[in-house]
Amino acid sequence: QNMQGDYKGEHAVIKVSVNKTFESIKMLVSDTNHLVDAAVAGELDTRADQSKHQGEYARIIAGVNATLDAMAEPIQEASGVLEEMARGNLDQAMEGSYKGEYAVIKESVNRTFDSIKMLVGDTNGLVESAVAGDLNARADTFKHSGEYAKIVAGVNATLDAMVAPIQEANTVLKE
Repeated sequence: QNMQGDYKGEHAVIKVSVNKTFESIKMLVSDTNHLVDAAVAGELDTRADQSKHQGEYARIIAGVNATLDAMAEPIQEASGVLEEMARGNLDQAMEGSYKGEYAVIKESVNRTFDSIKMLVGDTNGLVESAVAGDLNARADTFKHSGEYAKIVAGVNATLDAMVAPIQEANTVLKE
């Protein structure tokens, strides 16, 4: 709370200084709380107006804003890449330069991106080979892992099941 008393001389100057300091701290706390609340709510685009503050208080707000920028950028890029992957667009992996846990997120997103891209590439390659009449083409399941390897193995098995009767028919026809 501001100093309210009626002071004269140096005491009045002190009162003004104390009240300015109080208002500066109050605004710093308010802006900081607003930034924290927004970040907790996932609103990573919210920033405080640094120009409303002076000196070290402005540097504190600049630091919090910069911290939010450092957090928001990799999260927004990862979200954008994942959204495009969900739509089937495999044109763009994460490219930003990040440190620490953000670099780990980037690596994980890009490994997922590469795995899906390789799965799509191998599946498309098998389809193109089959359409071109090469019924012996198969994808290497060892390049894939987990469910992706199962998908490739399933496509390979489907081709095997389709080719067996065709090969048998060819053999019978030749005889």
